[in-house]
Amino acid sequence: MNLLVDARTAFDPKPRGIGKTLIQLYRHVAAIRDDWRFTLLHRNPDRTHNPFEGLDNIRPCHIEMPGDRMGLWEKIRLPLTTLRRRPSLLHCPANTAPRLCPAPLLLTIHDLIPMDLPDLSAQSKLFETHVRRAAKQARHILTPSAFSAGRIETCYGIDPKRISVLPWAANDDMKLTEDPESLAACRTRHFLGDQKLVLMFAAEDPRKNTQRVLRAWGALPESIRLHWRLVLVGLNDRARTRVDSTLRELNLDSSSVRALGYVPREDIPLLMSLADILCFPSLSEGFGLPILDAFVTRTAVITSNCSSLPEVAGDAAILVDPTCGDAIADALHKLITDPRLRANYVQKGLQREALYHWQATATTFINVIETHFS
Repeated sequence: MNLLVDARTAFDPKPRGIGKTLIQLYRHVAAIRDDWRFTLLHRNPDRTHNPFEGLDNIRPCHIEMPGDRMGLWEKIRLPLTTLRRRPSLLHCPANTAPRLCPAPLLLTIHDLIPMDLPDLSAQSKLFETHVRRAAKQARHILTPSAFSAGRIETCYGIDPKRISVLPWAANDDMKLTEDPESLAACRTRHFLGDQKLVLMFAAEDPRKNTQRVLRAWGALPESIRLHWRLVLVGLNDRARTRVDSTLRELNLDSSSVRALGYVPREDIPLLMSLADILCFPSLSEGFGLPILDAFVTRTAVITSNCSSLPEVAGDAAILVDPTCGDAIADALHKLITDPRLRANYVQKGLQREALYHWQATATTFINVIETHFS
């Protein structure tokens, strides 16, 4: 097999969700199928940057589209390269694909979240058009959850035989850290004091529910907030401005809520290890990888009772209605005040996390290729 991959997200200097999972997937698949060849196309001008170092059957390939406008790299450069290389398949792992695809198309659709917005923006409508077209032309579709598979089938009328669920697993670099010096250094770097921590991956996107969590936190008794601190990670400048405004409104200061921007990737496992609770009541997710990361670091989880999140969490987290601030506050209160309950969810999380591992994901991926593209 000769696989050609649109690997732009994996070669980003700071890969995020899709890029991280793509790196993990192909590292494991390439190790299992060392007789397969993988050409990973990217746009990072730093030719020395290779997240697949050490895998001889993976070849990074930098291609560019000078003067690129309106996504012409995907529309023109990618199909021309595909035509020239004649691979066994083209894998487009980020929801869309070129209109003209001169090779069998394997498409990953992570979610249809933009379609669930109350008022579709022009950008969301364009996303929907591109994803629908790519789904129709794909020989096979991968998606990380049964929830997303059902949405793809219903919204686009795709035969379920053309869809495979490929669940992710925790990142290989997500490990529990118990070394006191490393944890203390992380606290110092991010000015976290000595309080117990509740961690939240926040964002400007309303879907992440940052404002509702802040108000739930403000509703907790002051006696709790003296000994616990809410830590928000991943805020851009505009989101931090809004968070600061809400904190002033709620009369909360940095001793109660610590708002961080994007932190170094190596600090995420440390922050997860420091936190006793992960608060992740997202309004919609295609999978919910932070839940598995929290299970690895023995962090109790609060998450939503909707979209894909119950599918990932099972009975190993407190599930709440993410639109109800009182429900979020009640879950926080229960976990904060009951160490035995936290320990119970941690134990369930360890058992749940064992069901998700990259070796199994890679094997499923290989089976899809051998079944539908051989």
